[in-house]
Amino acid sequence: MKKTTIILLTVLISSLAFSQNDTLNKKSITLEEVKVTTNTSLKLKQKNGKHEVSVVGTSFQNTQNTWEGLKQVPMLRANEGGGLKVNNKNAIVEINGVQSQMSGTDLENYLKSLDPKTIKKIEINSNPNSSYGTEVDAVVNIILSQKQDSYRLGMSTTNGLHSKYFNNSNINYAINNKKIRLFTTYNFEYLPKINTSEVIQQIGNQQPLNIDYKENEKQRNHQAYINLNFDLGSKNQIDLSSIVNFSNNDKFGNSYNTNFNRNIGIISQNKTIQFAEVWRHFVNDSVSLKIGAYQVYKNSNSTNNALTNGISPENQFVKTTIPIYIGFLDYSNKNKFGLSAIGLRYNDINVKNENNSIISNVNSNSPFQYQEKVFASYLNHSFDISKSKSITLGIRSESSFINYNFENSLTNQAYSNKNNYTNLLYNVSYNWQTKKEWDYSLSFRKQVQRPNYSSLNPFKSISSDVIYFSGESQIVPAKLYSFNFEATKNEWSFYMQTGLIKDFISTFTKVENNTITETYRNFKNLYFSGFGLEYNKELFNKKWITKISIDVIYYKQNDSNYTFDNSTPSTSFTTINTIDLGKKYKLNINYNLNNSYKDGLIKHYQKQSLDLVLSKKFNTNFSILLFANDIFKTSYFWEDTTIPDYLYGSKIYNDIRSVGLTLKWNITGKSYKGRELEKPEGDPIERL
Repeated sequence: MKKTTIILLTVLISSLAFSQNDTLNKKSITLEEVKVTTNTSLKLKQKNGKHEVSVVGTSFQNTQNTWEGLKQVPMLRANEGGGLKVNNKNAIVEINGVQSQMSGTDLENYLKSLDPKTIKKIEINSNPNSSYGTEVDAVVNIILSQKQDSYRLGMSTTNGLHSKYFNNSNINYAINNKKIRLFTTYNFEYLPKINTSEVIQQIGNQQPLNIDYKENEKQRNHQAYINLNFDLGSKNQIDLSSIVNFSNNDKFGNSYNTNFNRNIGIISQNKTIQFAEVWRHFVNDSVSLKIGAYQVYKNSNSTNNALTNGISPENQFVKTTIPIYIGFLDYSNKNKFGLSAIGLRYNDINVKNENNSIISNVNSNSPFQYQEKVFASYLNHSFDISKSKSITLGIRSESSFINYNFENSLTNQAYSNKNNYTNLLYNVSYNWQTKKEWDYSLSFRKQVQRPNYSSLNPFKSISSDVIYFSGESQIVPAKLYSFNFEATKNEWSFYMQTGLIKDFISTFTKVENNTITETYRNFKNLYFSGFGLEYNKELFNKKWITKISIDVIYYKQNDSNYTFDNSTPSTSFTTINTIDLGKKYKLNINYNLNNSYKDGLIKHYQKQSLDLVLSKKFNTNFSILLFANDIFKTSYFWEDTTIPDYLYGSKIYNDIRSVGLTLKWNITGKSYKGRELEKPEGDPIERL
C-alpha cells in the first residue's frame, strides 16, 4: 500500500507541475510497472443495477478452465450439460458485450476452452433491461483482460479416464497495443463414453417391460474463437468476432432383456459458425451510438438406424439447416433526467429440416420448413431518485411474422400456416441501498418464450432405448410474468421469485399406436415460486474460501386436458470450497445435492456429485491439476412419468465419473511498460 500511495502522490504532484509550467518536456516523466497481487475470494460489487466480480488474483484463475471457474462466482450456477443460471434464471453468455448464440453442450465446451487467466472480470445482470430480447432471462458478460502493450500465449491439455480415455487440449493467444486488441483460442476435445440406463415401460394392463440400455458414444469437437477490437480515433470502436464449432458424435446402443433386443445406431455431424460485427461511436461522454449484426449458420445431419428382435429394420436420415440473421441499433443519452436508451432489432430465422425414413421397406419423407421474422423496438430509461435509489422503466414491442409447412409423404398429410402477432412487453425495476450497505432490487417483467424450432416436426423420429420423438405443429409462444426480489451484502446473497407462464412449452410423453412417444407441446398454465440463499466467506486467515448455496423452486401445472400429479418442491444444495494447503498447493472440493421432487409431469429422483481437484502452481507460467469427478458415481439422471394409464421411467448414467490430469502453461509479456505522459490540457485538479 505504501508503494501505491507514493506512486499516486507522484502523479498528483506531476500533474500540478504541468499546470504551472507548460514548457515541460513530454518525455520528462515515465511510470514504471506497479504490480499488486492478492489472493482473495470472489466479491460482488453492484454497479448500475448489475453485479461485477473481479477475478484477477483470485481462486477463479487457478481452476481448470473458465467453466469450472464460473462455479465459484457468486449468484452463478453452472450445471452439467451447459446450463448456466443466475438466481435460477437461464443465462446467456456475452464476451466483451457481444452475445454468443451457443447453448447447451456447445456453450459448455466453449467456456471450457477459455483459460481463466485471460479473464479480467465477470458482469452479472439478473434483470436485463428492454434492450435485450424477450428470450433473455439473465446475462453473464465475460470481460477479457486487454492490458495495453501486453501479450499472452497459453496452452493446456487435460487427459483422463471416464470408462475410456479422453482428451481436451487448448491453445490461446492475445496481444494488445494502443489501437488493436486481438484474442484467439482453439480447442479440441476427444470424448468417448459408455452411457448406461435402466428402463421400465408399462402401457395400460400390459406386463411391465424392464430393459437395460448400454450406449457407446464417441464425440470429437473442434472449436475456434477469434475477437478483434480496434479503435478508429478516440470516438469510434469496432469489434469483430467469430466462433466456429465442428463436432462429430457416434452412438451405438443396445436395449435388452431376456426376451427383447433392440440395437440403435446414430451417426451425427454438427457445424455452427457465428460472425458478429459491432461499431460503437461516442459522440461525447454522454451520447453514444451502437450498430451491429450477427450471422449464425447451423447445419446438422444424422443417420439413424434401429433393429428390434432381428426384424423390422428402421433407417432414417435427418438434415437440418438453420441460418439466423440479427441486426440492431442502439442510441443512449445520459442527461439530467437519467440515462435514456432507444433501439431497434431485427431477427430472421429459417429452419429447414429433411426427415427421410425407411421402416420395414416402406419409405416416407417428412420435411418441414419454419420461418420467423421479428421486428422489435424498445425504450429504456433509468434515473436516480437519490444517491442510493434508482428506477428503471422499459417497454418493448415485438412483431413476429411466422410461416411454416410440414409434410408426410407416407400418410399424405400436410400442415401449413401463417401466424402474425405483436407483443407489448415491459420491465420495471427499483434498486436501493440501505445505510447498512445492503443492496436491494425489485423487478416485474413480462416476456415471451419461443419454442425450440428444431423440435417442431410432428412426425416421429428414432430416439434412444425404446421411445420415439415428435413435435407439435401448433405451438404458440409462451407468455411469462415474473416478480423478483434480490438482496446482497458482502458475503450474502438472497433472491425470491414468483410468476406465471401461460401456454407453457415442455416435452411430454404419450402413447401412440401402442408405443410411447416423447412430444413437444403447449400446456395451459405453469405457476412457479422459489427462493435462494448464498454465503461466501474466507476462513482461517483466507486459507479456506467457501461458497454455500441453496435453491428451492416449486412448480404447479394446470391444463384441463390432463390430470397432473401433485407437485413437490425442488431443492438444490451446493458447496464450492478452495483450500490453500501451502507451498502453492490448493484443493478444491465441490459437492452438489438435488432432492427428489415432482413437477406435475415427471418425478425426478435424487442426484448428487462430489468433485475434487488438487492443483500445484510451480511458477507464474506452469501449473498442474489432478482431478476426480463424481467420485461415488451418484450423478444419475433418474425420472419417470406421473401420468395415468402408462409408465415410462429411466435411470441414466452419462459416464460422468472421471479421473485425470491437467497441465497448463502461460507465457506473458509485460503487463505494463513505461509510457510517456503528454502535455495535458485544462485544469489538472478537475481531471483528477
